[in-house]
Amino acid sequence: MTKTIITQDNSGSVTIEYDHRDGDHRVSRTFSCSATGGYVREHDQEGHYPQVCERLYSWGNTLMAADRTHLLEVIRREYRAMRRAEQREAA
Repeated sequence: MTKTIITQDNSGSVTIEYDHRDGDHRVSRTFSCSATGGYVREHDQEGHYPQVCERLYSWGNTLMAADRTHLLEVIRREYRAMRRAEQREAA
């Protein structure tokens, strides 16, 4: 299992790279929000920016960040919640 890497670029976008829960491939996802805060959106491969929900899922309660400086902590928190949920499902 490779280490999870979370980075924030100069524009405030956050990229997270981690192993898929099945361990068969690596996942890379990039998130952003307005400079003044608002809904968290994911940059998908088709050029769309869908809203992201709790645990980095595509359904549920929509994530919000107070501003771009808080986006990194939001993604870290929700990534940990996603992994905890995966562990519960696997048990």
